[in-house]
Amino acid sequence: MWTSLSVRICLLTLAVVMLFSASEGDAFLYPPCCHEGGHRTKEPIAECYKQKAREGCRVNAYLLKTLSGKLQCIKSDSMWLKKKLATKQFKCPPVISKRRFKVLYEDDMD
Repeated sequence: MWTSLSVRICLLTLAVVMLFSASEGDAFLYPPCCHEGGHRTKEPIAECYKQKAREGCRVNAYLLKTLSGKLQCIKSDSMWLKKKLATKQFKCPPVISKRRFKVLYEDDMD
């Protein structure tokens, strides 16, 4: 039969395991992926990230977050974007972290 101490140890162990497994779960989530992209956006750009081809995401593109919070995919060969990057009007770091975006549903990506 379970003693009071055994029950407490079991529950404490279970809580610790659940805590660590929940914190490690976010590390296995992949960042958003642009499967195709447009050439232009009409909205002002708040943030820009460069997407490099990787497993499950074979397109080189730029992921833009507009001031309204919408995510848009732009093809990497877009001349207007290349000009803005060359004149350093904004920067597009090569790392896309899921934690940077609040809304990451594929429906929100164009």
